[in-house]
Amino acid sequence: MDAPRRAAVLLLEERAANAVGAPTVQVVDGWLVRAWPEAPFRRTSSVLPIRCDGADDERALERRFALVEEFYRRRGLPVRYQLGPITAPADLDARLAARGYAVEAPTLVQTADAARVVAATARENEHEVTVADAIDDAWNEAYGAVQGGGETSRRVEAYGRLLRRLGPPCVTALGRSPDGRAVASGFAVLERGWAGVFGMGTHPAARRRGPRDPARARARRAGERCRVVVPAGGGRQRRRAAALRRGGFHLPLRLSLSKPRPARGVSAEARRAHGSAYP
Repeated sequence: MDAPRRAAVLLLEERAANAVGAPTVQVVDGWLVRAWPEAPFRRTSSVLPIRCDGADDERALERRFALVEEFYRRRGLPVRYQLGPITAPADLDARLAARGYAVEAPTLVQTADAARVVAATARENEHEVTVADAIDDAWNEAYGAVQGGGETSRRVEAYGRLLRRLGPPCVTALGRSPDGRAVASGFAVLERGWAGVFGMGTHPAARRRGPRDPARARARRAGERCRVVVPAGGGRQRRRAAALRRGGFHLPLRLSLSKPRPARGVSAEARRAHGSAYP
């Protein structure tokens, strides 16, 4: 990877890291070791190894691996690494595989000019979209209605805590049908002319009938560019990625989350307690 592209990818990784909001972060020779046991999101309890400030020989890495594994063991969490094209050291993926790690959650990172997103998704529809500068009870309730499922209340609560503790400013978007029902929701983290788009959801009954409006409304506030992270595994995620491309996004890089199988030091009871973050 040439220097300009590496610098661009590093900037994307930094912005994404600033949108995580994990309350516990330990720096280990440049690696960010993050933990948020209460949140059912993989990225909030994972290692981000985009810098390697110490030695990368076998003995030094073994010491670093031991520190990381002890960090998560004390918190009853599995060890996860967020890997990408600028992972440091460069052969970390292979070294983790040799230690018994496997890819758990492939992820696509797509970017677009905000103006292009607005133009590509402009259309008449019946949904009213509101954008707010902070999370509130109405957005929490709507997000729960849109997402549904047994983990809804905990995920909504976690999102609220996430947005309140982030350093960069956030905006939320909410789409409602003419009868007032919540049909789409999401939020964006704004930093240095970019918007990281997260938490996108559309009620099944409203899909293909204007659910792109919240993303479009957030793009209007995003400044010059817009960024979105899309899970890549499975048919539904591939269809979502294709829809984003039609909306003006392109694919600059791929990421993945890796963890040991089975998770080291995590009981079946702990996996159940943390819900969907542990397949």
